[in-house]
Amino acid sequence: MCLSYVPQSVPARTSGPISHVNARIKVLPVEPVAVRGDGASDGDGWVHHRRDVRADYVALFGREADTVAGVAVMTDTDNSGTACVSHFGDMSFSESAL
Repeated sequence: MCLSYVPQSVPARTSGPISHVNARIKVLPVEPVAVRGDGASDGDGWVHHRRDVRADYVALFGREADTVAGVAVMTDTDNSGTACVSHFGDMSFSESAL
């Protein structure tokens, strides 16, 4: 099973399976969140996302994940036909709730 977060610049839609792959892959559109209280960006163009990955997985698949096989961070523009440059900053995972 795969949970895929897709950043959105407009309000997030309801999640659902990626239609061109299969039902084992679920997409969750997400909006940027304020980290320092000054909006979603830190002023330098960085956009922050904070998620409860365990809760998102349970909500989409109806059960806890047995194991985590890996984490992938990707940029993909093949569906939009555009180009982009992405920089990824610090990422962290913890057992505690948000």
